[in-house]
Amino acid sequence: MSAEIQWYLAERDTSHKELVVVPLGDVHYGSSLFSIRHFNRDLDLIASTDNMVVVLMGDLLECVVKSSVGDIYRQVGTPQDQRDWMIDKLMPIKDKIIGMTTGNHEGRIYKEVGFDVSADMAKALGVAYREEGILLKVSFGGGTPDIQRNRMYIGSMPPMDTVGRGLPGRRR
Repeated sequence: MSAEIQWYLAERDTSHKELVVVPLGDVHYGSSLFSIRHFNRDLDLIASTDNMVVVLMGDLLECVVKSSVGDIYRQVGTPQDQRDWMIDKLMPIKDKIIGMTTGNHEGRIYKEVGFDVSADMAKALGVAYREEGILLKVSFGGGTPDIQRNRMYIGSMPPMDTVGRGLPGRRR
């Protein structure tokens, strides 16, 4: 975990006067309660809306392992299968994803074996990633980067870090 605050810049199409930011998280692909119909509907909307961008907020995967809460025998696929499926589903909208962080479900894999599956997915998708939460500066609209360009700042901080330690000011 890095102690330094890092900002990531996401420059978007200068023709957009407005951006719609979709925080996409808690998908839990692999759970028996996951709705592929609703997830596909969301992805179709994102793909078809020109001025829509996405921040991936974690818990995209169910990632039940033997030592974690959940039923390992009822989840759909292994964590590896879930990772591969999610990358395939997100690949068509990868240019609309402006940043990504992780969740406690992906953190189960890190806790067991020290592998950050969210970082791996972000690398495969070519998107900015930070496990502690991501701070984004988004520029869009006309003008130069310093004159008459719209800007927004987006912050995302999961309530628990990837190994389950409580963050300052938060309950465990």
